[in-house]
Amino acid sequence: MAKILKLNDTSDYVLRERALPVHLQDLKTKKIADIKNDMLHTLKQEKYGVAIAAPQIGVSLQIFLIPSNTFAHAKNEEIQDNRKDEFFFNPEIIKHSKKTVESDEGCLSVPGIYSYHVPRYEKITMRYIDSNGQTKTINASGFLARVLQHEYDHLQGVLYIDRAKSTVKVDENLKPIQ
Repeated sequence: MAKILKLNDTSDYVLRERALPVHLQDLKTKKIADIKNDMLHTLKQEKYGVAIAAPQIGVSLQIFLIPSNTFAHAKNEEIQDNRKDEFFFNPEIIKHSKKTVESDEGCLSVPGIYSYHVPRYEKITMRYIDSNGQTKTINASGFLARVLQHEYDHLQGVLYIDRAKSTVKVDENLKPIQ
């Protein structure tokens, strides 16, 4: 299991740099398998984590993970097939709505800070490579669109606090600290 990089850690520069693309021939290597395993196990240890990007564990590669429980949560507001844990390699947003929506966000790499006003596109279409090397497309709205954009930002060296209109300090139960 890897350690989640936090903003202001000595190695937090990885959180602020654009991640490198993953070469297709590397998808089936032990290195990528180990990274995927680290991401999966690290995320499972987090109480509030809904997804994780490779830069959050110190790996500057264009990979993020959306676990099955996040897809299940999103199913409440959108039509989604029953997806398993999904790794997104070299994702790109190829289409988005003009409309944006503000909602709340937090981040495992920015503990103790929360925002209720982060603008994101209401709907997006993302193209990515899956773990089998297949090019896939996902259309998302609502919660899932927000999660995908948040994780995509990690691969661009952008943190949600860069987009937040305001932030508040919170305790370990995400309750605002007065």
